[in-house]
Amino acid sequence: MNRILRLLIIVIVIIIFTAGGVWFGISYQTQKDNSQIKELPAPNPVLKKLSSKLVSSINSYGKVSKIEGINITLTSGEESLTIQVKENVSIFTYIQTLPLKKGDIPNMVQQKLNLKDIKNGDSLDVSLKLLPNGQLDAQSIYVLPPLSQDIKK
Repeated sequence: MNRILRLLIIVIVIIIFTAGGVWFGISYQTQKDNSQIKELPAPNPVLKKLSSKLVSSINSYGKVSKIEGINITLTSGEESLTIQVKENVSIFTYIQTLPLKKGDIPNMVQQKLNLKDIKNGDSLDVSLKLLPNGQLDAQSIYVLPPLSQDIKK
């Protein structure tokens, strides 16, 4: 009986040491030291000011290179910017009311457009607002008229 008791104690001690080793290994692997903790970047003070009420809008200019649903991609040179256009955004263009002759001053009238009227290759001037979360929100869009190449000589 004494021998069985010793054997039982040895088995219990081995089980306790194994369980303790497993617990220690798991807790060691899940702890993080300072080098593993990634700090969030400090908020950029410039972005904070641009998204404040002090700055009413930021303008972006470019040619439409892609339209996907409500997203318009503007391109200028090698840079591009994709803007989400919500339903409440005002979209305008200017149209010429009378045919021009050489030396005439153009008479342009503002006309309201819809998103579907914007085409690839159109030049846009977009008024944007930087939101506190860092996203750009389109406020208004002007489709710029093509250069007056139709002036009669």
